[in-house]
Amino acid sequence: MIPAALVVPVLWIVWMLIRGAISDVYPYGFVNITEYGVAAVSKTLAMILVFGLIVATIYWGIDVWLRRRARASAH
Repeated sequence: MIPAALVVPVLWIVWMLIRGAISDVYPYGFVNITEYGVAAVSKTLAMILVFGLIVATIYWGIDVWLRRRARASAH
């Protein structure tokens, strides 16, 4: 379930990088491959995706906890 949260961001990254490679215009300065290089941009994007996974996992955990709490109080 959690990895599914990355589908849209990964597709956005792919589209953004392809579009930037064609037009040499990037929507965010930190993804400018021409200026920073593939390695630096890849590292930055990977860190952003990891952060997104951490946030998604936290929200998932809160959701599970709230559902269990609601079931326990319903009995």
